[in-house]
Amino acid sequence: MARRMRFITWAKKDPDDNTKIAYTFRKRNQDGTKDTIYFTSEDLVSWDLFFRIREAWVESVELKQEEAEAVWNVVIYED
Repeated sequence: MARRMRFITWAKKDPDDNTKIAYTFRKRNQDGTKDTIYFTSEDLVSWDLFFRIREAWVESVELKQEEAEAVWNVVIYED
């Protein structure tokens, strides 16, 4: 079984990669419920969400060709 990896660890593997990222983020709310949010690396996010993304766990990563550009499809989650 492979070890889990934090998103920030995955991102640091190639710091010069400017490929767009399409995120699926399964986050935990303060009341214990979970939500799924979708956004891209081109969207603005709050500082709180930014730091939560960095510490989230990577579930899957896939590079897809969409129209004229490549896009990383990343699914991340919080425990």
